[in-house]
Amino acid sequence: MIRKLKIGYFADGPWSHNAFVKIVNDDRFDIRFIVPEMIQKMIHF
Repeated sequence: MIRKLKIGYFADGPWSHNAFVKIVNDDRFDIRFIVPEMIQKMIHF
């Protein structure tokens, strides 16, 4: 059994959609949360 890597995804900019598609289609990753660009600006990441 392969253990999945649990990740949080901070998306910022046009590259983020392409990267997200690759990550979500890879069985090795388990996305636990997503923080889109607008939220990052609101909480000053």
